[in-house]
Amino acid sequence: MKKTWALVLAALLLSVSFTAAAGAEFLVYENATDGYRISYPADWTLASRENIAVILDKAEKGELPGIDTSAMAGYKEQIDAFDMMICAAPDRSVNFNIYYEDVGFAASDDLIIEELCPQRLGQMSNMLGEIYIYEDGDVLTAGDVTYVYIAFGAVANGDEILMSQMYYMNGTTMYTFTYTCFLDLIVDFDAIDALTAQIAASFVAPALG
Repeated sequence: MKKTWALVLAALLLSVSFTAAAGAEFLVYENATDGYRISYPADWTLASRENIAVILDKAEKGELPGIDTSAMAGYKEQIDAFDMMICAAPDRSVNFNIYYEDVGFAASDDLIIEELCPQRLGQMSNMLGEIYIYEDGDVLTAGDVTYVYIAFGAVANGDEILMSQMYYMNGTTMYTFTYTCFLDLIVDFDAIDALTAQIAASFVAPALG
């Protein structure tokens, strides 16, 4: 049995292989400070340090229907503090964010599984209340990229959600990817599965100097 994105997004264990998102157009985001790159669907909304001021300005003028300006203002604080990027589907059913930090040493997958994963699950439990753990730390490969990940479910503000966090080391820099799915809004898990796999496989860390 092979762990795939269906586990990350739907808390299932399926023996299927990664598939590309047929017909989906992708854009490439490159972080101006760190230099990492990742692809995302062209019809999704991306907010980062590079464009958050413009997004907020347009949202306040009513030029971006469906964008919650108060929520986006809250995201701005995280974006500015952590150089985070946030990307959301048009129907808000799925979103993901990425931030990075220098942890001072090159952590192995085993160390991340043994030390970091329990800490992050504890933090999520403190933040969300009761969580349902589907994966408490394992290795997952998307294309040529290998991550350590956790997956869990919760109820937040009345919404049933599934979340995963994935961790990628590049030298002493750790990249944290957080995916959130709102189950009531998802109509096609296979499509989300394919999109998520393609996004994760597209990640390119900057070359180590």
